[in-house]
Amino acid sequence: MAGAIIQLVAYGVQDLYLTGDPQITFFKIIYRRHTNFSVESVLQNFSAPANFGDTVTCTISRVGDLVGEIILYMNIPAIPKFVNPVTCAEDPIKKFAWVRFLGYALIQEITIEIGGKLIDRQYGEWLYIWEQVSGRQDRGIDKMVGNVPSMYEFSNGKDGYELYVPLKFWFCKESGLALPLIALASSDVKINIMFRRLEECFRIGPTSSIEVEDNVVPFVYGDYIEQTVNGEKIAGYFMGFDYLLKKIYYIKIVDRNAIKKRFESSPICGAANSIPFRIYKTSTDDLDLPRSYCTPKPKSIEMIEQVQLPYKPIFVNSYLYVNYIYLDTDERLKFARSNHEYLIEQIQYNQEIGINSPNIKQNLTLDHPCKSHYWIAQLDMLVGPGTINDLFNYTTSYLRRSLPIGYQEDPDIALGGNGELVGTNLVENATLLLNGRDRFGVRDSEYFNLTQPYQHHYRGPEVGINMYSFCLYPEDHQPSATCNMSKIDYITMQMQLNNIINSKTTCRIRSYTINYNVLRIFFNLGGLAFV
Repeated sequence: MAGAIIQLVAYGVQDLYLTGDPQITFFKIIYRRHTNFSVESVLQNFSAPANFGDTVTCTISRVGDLVGEIILYMNIPAIPKFVNPVTCAEDPIKKFAWVRFLGYALIQEITIEIGGKLIDRQYGEWLYIWEQVSGRQDRGIDKMVGNVPSMYEFSNGKDGYELYVPLKFWFCKESGLALPLIALASSDVKINIMFRRLEECFRIGPTSSIEVEDNVVPFVYGDYIEQTVNGEKIAGYFMGFDYLLKKIYYIKIVDRNAIKKRFESSPICGAANSIPFRIYKTSTDDLDLPRSYCTPKPKSIEMIEQVQLPYKPIFVNSYLYVNYIYLDTDERLKFARSNHEYLIEQIQYNQEIGINSPNIKQNLTLDHPCKSHYWIAQLDMLVGPGTINDLFNYTTSYLRRSLPIGYQEDPDIALGGNGELVGTNLVENATLLLNGRDRFGVRDSEYFNLTQPYQHHYRGPEVGINMYSFCLYPEDHQPSATCNMSKIDYITMQMQLNNIINSKTTCRIRSYTINYNVLRIFFNLGGLAFV
């Protein structure tokens, strides 16, 4: 008797719970017929040319019946090479880089209006956070939003690049939530985008230089360097060495409130006097090895390097790719003649707050049934013009591990695993208080950065992205529990931050919350049920 037959006849009373009165078979597929429709991605232009720092509007034209996914397209210009004005040769020191995830970074905020009424507002940082917890296609999305070494690594000049950023409004996520233009005949649908300023979207260097005694320095491009004098530390990103002038060039990394704001040299000549002023290479690994160093020339002064782009770049082009859905006659008439109610998701943003103490209570202003909450803390020294401008670094350190050898020849080998963050979560622990009572007890950062995403999301995010879910499945449109914040008077997130936070090393906290609302479309007009 064949083994499979033995399994088949080994049937007992327990099997009644599994196969008694069967309702399905695995050996005849069942499908359902659907209504007739078609989909086409149509280019939609903005009312004015888009550019860095501008706010532009796209009025969605009525070329289709429903609107589904929307992709923001941006054609980023090439950056010319820096040239020595005397020799006309390429400058070996000056370099330029776009920030990581440029596509997200370029979006300051993006809103949708229906009939002049604001329905939802989202942010580039929120798009990054959501991709971190729910993204399924790392390599693809990295290329779409410009998170590739050819964009974020320093080089002399850059080629142009085309960015494709998927928007995440409620109707972009589910076909069943597609926005019915056919039922909004009396209401214009507008997408407004505020782009980030140019100087917030790139890194350029060097910003500073200082003379050294050494004929050769033990640093290579991309090393992190630091100097500690009288207990005060300053850091930099090494960019080059001029052996003729005996100067090192770097991007300075310093908090705006720090006491020590520049690299220094000994005011007195002599080898012994110069030892406390040595500039050391910062290790990005855990090996306890002697650190290499160079010594600033006594009485030398840090110089400011004025590195500017030859000209101010502008977008080559930018527009929206809108997925229009075309319905067959019967369904089209049904959509046009009916009133509609959609359960939609919105994003609530709590304005960032500046922090100069490790103990913080963040008062949250939230309304409506909320299903999940996300927050980050970020060091001030990491972002802004003239800094390392690491927009999506939410850790205790500016350090990133070096790229693997050979990424220049094959940039794809660096995708997804390059530039690993060295620091830890700025948030040590946290608890949420509702009307003064704990929603949950004090939990450490791993709970919010690892455990909660593991329980409720497709994947875990980068270090420093924290979340708490009130529901089972925050990625699903189907509600699976909420907390009605409209009925809570006082909502407070109480946090203990890393002890590096003080009056000299400050940070900022930002938070985003997903809530449900109802979009009503009556008599060709659209609006929210709860404002």
